Amino acid sequence: MTGIVRWGLGLLAVSLVLTVQAQDYEETKRAADRGDLVAQNTLGMMYERGQGVVQDHSEALKWYRKAAEKGSVDAQLSLAGLGVMFAKAATKDSEITKWNEEAVKWFRRAAEKGNADGQRNLGLMYDNGRGVKKSDAEAIKWYTRAAEQGDVFSQYYLGEIYQQGQSVARNEAEAEKWYRKAADQGHKQAQDALKAMEKRRAQSE
Repeated sequence: MTGIVRWGLGLLAVSLVLTVQAQDYEETKRAADRGDLVAQNTLGMMYERGQGVVQDHSEALKWYRKAAEKGSVDAQLSLAGLGVMFAKAATKDSEITKWNEEAVKWFRRAAEKGNADGQRNLGLMYDNGRGVKKSDAEAIKWYTRAAEQGDVFSQYYLGEIYQQGQSVARNEAEAEKWYRKAADQGHKQAQDALKAMEKRRAQSE
């Protein structure tokens, strides 16, 4: 999809909020050691953000991975998010590739379970050719799955895709449909796109 850069617009727009106190660490750690998936993911977030404990990304990875491998979608998304972050910070091509591939792996796990955040982010990885061979068809597939679940970013992306006819037949009606779904959720760019479409339509009449 040449000509459009979507990277970062919707990537990792995941509603993960964590507020902890230092005294919460011991209780969370005990639960995580017992194998509690929620506690393991929470402990990973605590280490990632340095909340209630000294920030340590290696420990964050460890705890996210424990929960992710047992099927926690939240941990899979968190692990993928760290992969994207490390890829952006890396300076060697081999390290960039390694972390992007790690991100794709976990986004895919979440996406295949029907998680809209995972689907959107997997679409973005295909859209941008990060950690996977660039594929417009795969990007559209995953955006569509997320959009059908109400993901506002994916709805907007599909509006762009159909409006500009990138790797699909240009389809104003389909573009308008997806823009409107996003606009109805308060997406400003989608609202602006709809207004522009309506203005062009009025001028042509």
